[in-house]
Amino acid sequence: MNESPTEQSVAPAPAPAPAPAPKAHPTNGLAIASLVTGILAILTGLIFIGFALGLAAVILGAIGLRKPGGRGMSIAGIITGAVGFLTSLTLGFFTLFALVTGGAVLNELSTQVNDFNRDQQAILDAKKDFNKGETGIFGNLEVTVLGVERNFLPENEFSRAEAGKELVVVDLSVTNKADDQEAISSFNFFIVSSGVATSPRFAQVTPAFESGSLAKNANITGKIVYEVPAGATDLKLQYSTMAALETVVYTIKL
Repeated sequence: MNESPTEQSVAPAPAPAPAPAPKAHPTNGLAIASLVTGILAILTGLIFIGFALGLAAVILGAIGLRKPGGRGMSIAGIITGAVGFLTSLTLGFFTLFALVTGGAVLNELSTQVNDFNRDQQAILDAKKDFNKGETGIFGNLEVTVLGVERNFLPENEFSRAEAGKELVVVDLSVTNKADDQEAISSFNFFIVSSGVATSPRFAQVTPAFESGSLAKNANITGKIVYEVPAGATDLKLQYSTMAALETVVYTIKL
């Protein structure tokens, strides 16, 4: 007797094979070292050690990429190492540039200071007293007395000398021998009698010595009026300037 289909036995389906467990990658020490070194390179990029650490991080990361595992850390190590390397390299470049430029500036400044000190010492060592008729070298100025008029009598009686005194007119020529402009005024010059220096006084003369700035090799001429004791015989024209923080006094006998 035949069995009905419902009564026929069904063979059970075979159980699926268990999936293999994922294979764990070994720890990539070079990747870790690259990342750590790269971070240190960034942190020390402002000092020169960041240059070496950055280079080491890039090399370790590149080698770590060839080994299994730690790819992300290797890439991060390469990036951080490159940043630290470039930061340190840039800083080093600017530091070297600053040192070279600063050295040149200091050298130029030192040269200017030495030249200035030499010029100042030359002024201190130069001749200070000149005889009548000599052209005086008053620092940067070349001074010549063109003439002296004694007992000058202005037309304006209110400009005349006091009793016991006389007016002396000094006709002066001044040339600037400095490389730069030189300010000049009649009040830079004094007349000395018996050791007493007297500044110019107002009295109408032509041409009067004008104040102003003299360019290199420029010349100015004019007359300056002084009041001195009547009959004074020891008159000198005096000019004062500063050199090496000292007062330098020049004179020409009149």
